[in-house]
Amino acid sequence: MKKELVFIAVASLMVLGCAPKMEVLPGSVKNSKYAPTNQKEEPGIISYDQGDEEMEEEAYKMMFDTCGGKYKIVGKDVKNIADGVIGLDEKDSSGIITSENRVFVKFICQ
Repeated sequence: MKKELVFIAVASLMVLGCAPKMEVLPGSVKNSKYAPTNQKEEPGIISYDQGDEEMEEEAYKMMFDTCGGKYKIVGKDVKNIADGVIGLDEKDSSGIITSENRVFVKFICQ
């Protein structure tokens, strides 16, 4: 039973990494009297799995939809993200940590 739950948890984590994720909305405004005057100009950030052309296209669509049309990419960065554990041994809680390369794209609406 525990092995089945571990498998379900790992499978769920793997599925979560299979879609672009809006990390930060562009121009996110904080309700702070100390926020900078150019807060609305802050870029948005979206991430997706490196090398997945379908996911990259979906990320482009999300940026387009978020901006109501035109947007400009102002930076890209690739980071290695730990995303799950496989082969969990119930006796000593050991396992292999899996990871993926994720592309983080900064963009601004135009």
